[in-house]
Amino acid sequence: MAKGDNGRNLNGAPIFIIWFQMLVSVGCCALLGSFSRVHPMFSFHPQFEYDPKVALKIAPLSMVFVGMIAFNNLCLKYVPLSFYNIARSLTICFNVLFTKLLLGKSTSTNAVVCCSVVVAGFFLGSTDDISFDLLGTIFGVLSSVFVSLNSIYVAKVMPFVQNNQWKLSMYNSVNAALIFPLIMVGMGELQTLRTSPAISNSYFWFLMIVTALLGFAINIA
Repeated sequence: MAKGDNGRNLNGAPIFIIWFQMLVSVGCCALLGSFSRVHPMFSFHPQFEYDPKVALKIAPLSMVFVGMIAFNNLCLKYVPLSFYNIARSLTICFNVLFTKLLLGKSTSTNAVVCCSVVVAGFFLGSTDDISFDLLGTIFGVLSSVFVSLNSIYVAKVMPFVQNNQWKLSMYNSVNAALIFPLIMVGMGELQTLRTSPAISNSYFWFLMIVTALLGFAINIA
């Protein structure tokens, strides 16, 4: 999240920041797709495409992805990093649960015991009055739910893009870039954007662009 002093702070609009990163990601995919035509070094990336029929099939994953990223950032907005890590540890438990419910696969006794330990640790961490925040905790749990669902839906939609992870990334990024503005409006972030001095701060935009590029680079590494 882009932070700073002297008009460089936009903590009131976390979804806008994510949306901007998605736009940069889409732009990077388009550039890499163009470069792949002229230089073999970029041949790993397919040419940019967006077929509405394929995009509709990818939409369930995109909605899960948007929920995962949004709740992740909202959790960090309300709780410190230490408690955020505790809340996100529930991902292991939801992985076991959804593997059983959605994929019909059984879970070993050892995995259930490990999940019990994680849940116990979560409740112990929740008793810390200094770090506990009800809304932040809810967002953290929901983030864990969507992280678990994301891996499952990735496997489900892969055949629609010929099992090509780069194509999946393209479609998912475009879909997410179309969904995030709806959440921004629903959360009233437009008012924050209109009144924040960060919008007219060049250093803020420099940080936004660098952060988005680094995020994209990490994803393709």
